[in-house]
Amino acid sequence: MELLLAVMLMVPQPKPLDERQVACLVQAAYYEAGNQGKEGRLMVMRVLLIRAKGNLKNVCKELHAPRQFSFIGAKRL
Repeated sequence: MELLLAVMLMVPQPKPLDERQVACLVQAAYYEAGNQGKEGRLMVMRVLLIRAKGNLKNVCKELHAPRQFSFIGAKRL
């Protein structure tokens, strides 16, 4: 939870994230950087929030965009 709060302060979003978007954010951090410690997970969440904000998409849509995150293409979900 502390990582989520930290990244939300680092990358403010135009609108608050709903539960589904928070779940997508946490899922991305776990699958993409689960073995890299807090800093690695924080960076994955930060990248995802920046991409979502920059592309005017929500977090889940950005997460599932083609060729963005390796675990999506690997169908590990």
